[in-house]
Amino acid sequence: MGWAELAARTLWSLPAYRRLRRLLDEHGPEAAHFHNTFPLISPAAYYACRSSGTAVALADILQQNAFSDGGITPHGLARLRRRMLDAGHVSRLKLNALKGERAPVLAGGLSIMAAAVAELRIERIDPVGGALRLGVLYDLLGRTTDEDARAVTAERFIVRYGIDRAQALRVSGLAAMLFRRALPAPDPVLAKLVEWAGLLHEIGMSISHASFHKHGAYILQNADMPGFSAGEQSRLALLVFGCRGGLAKVASAIGDKQVLAALLALRLAVLVHHARSTLAVPRIKLEIARSIRFGIAQRWLAAHPLTDYLLAKERAQWAALGHPWRATSP
Repeated sequence: MGWAELAARTLWSLPAYRRLRRLLDEHGPEAAHFHNTFPLISPAAYYACRSSGTAVALADILQQNAFSDGGITPHGLARLRRRMLDAGHVSRLKLNALKGERAPVLAGGLSIMAAAVAELRIERIDPVGGALRLGVLYDLLGRTTDEDARAVTAERFIVRYGIDRAQALRVSGLAAMLFRRALPAPDPVLAKLVEWAGLLHEIGMSISHASFHKHGAYILQNADMPGFSAGEQSRLALLVFGCRGGLAKVASAIGDKQVLAALLALRLAVLVHHARSTLAVPRIKLEIARSIRFGIAQRWLAAHPLTDYLLAKERAQWAALGHPWRATSP
């Protein structure tokens, strides 16, 4: 790249714009963060990720002024339009939730939204929080290189919450292996979440050893976790919530075969490593198709009677929910 081209790309980089648009279309992130756009990324990144936030602002205004009972509706937009016309000028417009810096652009946003709602015959829009306002997609760009921001976050949580690293690695490794072998086409994103759930499944012990899986699910659902989307955090929390204890609490989720496989793989890993010590992992086979097929080395089970007992209880829980296990050779 010559100096002239470098200077031009400092002002506007078409390759950076196209790459970011491709990442946005592929992953649909909820937020982005720019650390530094110069010299190669350029302000083009802002245009690739821009979001005005008008939809969220309109929804707040409609709700807080009793123009709608939540969300954006044609009736609510019409009532807001009448209020604005009655005011005559933006300086005289008094509305709850209307910020001063947004007032001058409210009419334009309202006009576009009203036209879109009318043209598409939309009855209601419920905007979501989070907008692409800032920078280089730290998490998504990391996923295309050797460093995934989610892995960095998981490592930081292990340190911050004092998680037993050895136990976390034992559970994570076995859970990930079982999940990848359980299905003919395992979801690669869910496979990574199973791995991280294994690493973080004891995070709730920082609050209490009793029901630590419930505390852990709460932490993972609500903590700031750079790199993880809200959907990924919810799935991670679900896996940790269901990693032990009764299955009834996650019964609605296991209708999805991928989630069923993920939960069962994690629960089996936690169960096999219940003694929290290094052991020679036995031959285990887990297959999930029309039914669950499970096999484990019988000689190993005979030498570990408590694990045998726990597996029998686990098998009974799945059978009670309509998912019996069929025996298979490991």
